[in-house]
Amino acid sequence: MHARGYFDPRGSWHDRSVQKLRTKLLVGWLGVLLPLLAVAGFLTWQSARRQLEAELGLRLAGIAQTTAIQMESFGDGGRVARLEADSVSVRTRLEEQLRRVRDGNGLRRVRIIDSELRSLVDTEQVAAFEPYFELQADEVEIARAFESGRAQSSVLYSAVDGQPYKRGYAPLSDDGAVVALVVVDGSASYTGRIRRLGWLMAGVSAVLILLTTVMTLWLSHRITEPLTALSAAADRIGGGDLSSPVQRARADEIGDLSSAVERMRMALLERDEERQMMLAGIAHEIRNPLGGMEIFVALLEEELQGDGRSVYAHKVRRELNYLKRVVEEFLAYARDSAYESTRFGAEELLAEACESCGGIAVTRGVLITTEVEPGLELSGDYSALRGVLQNVVQNALQASDEGASVRVSVTASGAGSRQIDVSDSGAGMAPEVVAQVWRPFYTTREKGTGLGLPLARKVIRDHGGDVDITSDVGVGTRVCIRLPFDDGAPLRSAAGARLSQMSTGDYDGEMIG
Repeated sequence: MHARGYFDPRGSWHDRSVQKLRTKLLVGWLGVLLPLLAVAGFLTWQSARRQLEAELGLRLAGIAQTTAIQMESFGDGGRVARLEADSVSVRTRLEEQLRRVRDGNGLRRVRIIDSELRSLVDTEQVAAFEPYFELQADEVEIARAFESGRAQSSVLYSAVDGQPYKRGYAPLSDDGAVVALVVVDGSASYTGRIRRLGWLMAGVSAVLILLTTVMTLWLSHRITEPLTALSAAADRIGGGDLSSPVQRARADEIGDLSSAVERMRMALLERDEERQMMLAGIAHEIRNPLGGMEIFVALLEEELQGDGRSVYAHKVRRELNYLKRVVEEFLAYARDSAYESTRFGAEELLAEACESCGGIAVTRGVLITTEVEPGLELSGDYSALRGVLQNVVQNALQASDEGASVRVSVTASGAGSRQIDVSDSGAGMAPEVVAQVWRPFYTTREKGTGLGLPLARKVIRDHGGDVDITSDVGVGTRVCIRLPFDDGAPLRSAAGARLSQMSTGDYDGEMIG
């Protein structure tokens, strides 16, 4: 396994950025279109409603006018003008005539009124000369009809049944003088068209809003999908993975950006290969003389055995070991490493790492305590993670005073992640020191290389995890390591466990703290 990237249980930063971009596109697009669509739909509905009302008014006025003309042709204008309360037979005949008009045209009601808005003839059971108070709302239209002798129509109104209606007024004349008005109330069959128009406009608006939303989501996906891939590629490159090419999926500006990122990756890969070759050459040139020096120091130690000057030979050997460690840590930090991912018990890892630091713990009089849930597993390269944990535990021991304790714990922070905490109650670090500890070659030790903690974080991040430090002066330091857990990784073999136990010893890695 050669995993790279940054582990964040909340999701990667580019996923959150892409989600924000999609939200902005959706809100921005709909924020402009929806008000325009709402205004356009409302204006269209109002215009259509007015036209339909006008058409309905003309039709009702026409029916009232036709009815009035027919009555005048039979001399009913004079009969209406001479109606009395006891003119039962005339009123009955006129009511029958108005009912035929009502039924033939699908109207709600037809009646004849005088200038005082009283009932003369009505298709409904109304007493003779009963006043119509509801017609007072149409006083203007009624006055115009009496004065001009031309048919008029009222505004739309709602009856007691909750349905919208409209009235048409037409003058009924006798010898050229207007004696009454024929009033036609539009039926629901007419005004229902207005309601249906409103529902139709609402349905069309809803469909347009839905289509706009779908198109906006599709457009945002078209824009953000390549950006997501490009952002993920930038994450891989930033994490050190230069082997995966950046695909140009589209022939547009985003595709041009992908090509630019791919050219950058190729240039970085070329420079990285040159760096690897240079480091290999440096290591070869340094290790050869160091190997020779070790041989000569060993011979010198044999020659000086029992001589007081042998202490100088021991000092030379110690310095040579330090130089070897500097070279090894420098190369480990600078080069790419291939890891073998396996699954193993957290208790086993803690036991080996803490046992390796047992010599320092005894020397400094510090107690190491561990806390792990039985059966809890970790995944990753066992040797690399053990080296990281040994380094961090040794740092904690070095920072602790005699009689103090270092606590190491492993917990499951979700099904797919694990967390390792190493805490001490030592002197702690100032904020400015904590801010520098991850910087390569920064160290607070006289013989430190400044690569121990940067190398540890590199290993953790190569595993897809991350690590951070919190520290308070006079209180102590806590190192939190977060690692992803792969339950599909193969179990670590027994042979590998035996080999690991054979190689376990006191660790002399870089310490900062």
